[in-house]
Amino acid sequence: KFHSLLTNFTVQNYPPAVVIVSPANNSIYEVGSEVIFGSYVQDGDTNGARYNWTLSNGVTSTEANFTVQWNSTGVVNTTLQVFDGISYSTNTSTFFINDTIAPNITAIAYPREVHKEYDGGSMIINVSFFDYSSIADAFFILHNTTIGTCVYDNQYANCSWTIDLYNVSVGNVLFNITVQDNSTYKKIQWNNYSFLLTSCFDGLKNGNEGGIDCGGVCSGTCSSSSSSSSGSGSSSGGGGGGSSSSG
Repeated sequence: KFHSLLTNFTVQNYPPAVVIVSPANNSIYEVGSEVIFGSYVQDGDTNGARYNWTLSNGVTSTEANFTVQWNSTGVVNTTLQVFDGISYSTNTSTFFINDTIAPNITAIAYPREVHKEYDGGSMIINVSFFDYSSIADAFFILHNTTIGTCVYDNQYANCSWTIDLYNVSVGNVLFNITVQDNSTYKKIQWNNYSFLLTSCFDGLKNGNEGGIDCGGVCSGTCSSSSSSSSGSGSSSGGGGGGSSSSG
């Protein structure tokens, strides 16, 4: 004889265990950094996990791990949902993007020597800046006096100043470029530079002078003694200097 037995049983699915490993909750990154997104997922059902990352700034991904370069400041809420084919599991974390680095003066161009009469008593200075939080303002400072400002609400800023030098004494002239960003910390960067200012009345042969303070753009005819004397030559480019930053 044969006997049959009817048994009832239930097949259970265990949802995957999900933990966001990176970025760690409440972690802090500097703006411009690459943020790595990764997780630990354990699923005993071996049904194959599907990932769905959602960030509060609109970034999404279906990769298990991925990387994003963060070019703006703020608070970012991260949600990871993992689906194993039957059940969902979700984990969340929050991280912060700060801007604590001062703006960068990326390029500067100006003549290293200016002759008052030959160059028309002025010079042009071109400066380029960069900051992830954008440039709030930039200043040209000569003899502790701000004589030029440049306002840009942009990550990249290009400023050009024409500086009147007729009332500036001849010799080595020091000036300063200062720039401030739009970050929460209002970071400031300043660099010092210099150039040589000459004229028809400095006792030297320079510019297109035929001799010492004579000939060329200077009035008067040069004597044989003055025309045989030599002085400084003319060059262009950019003078170096010190730099500093503050917050």
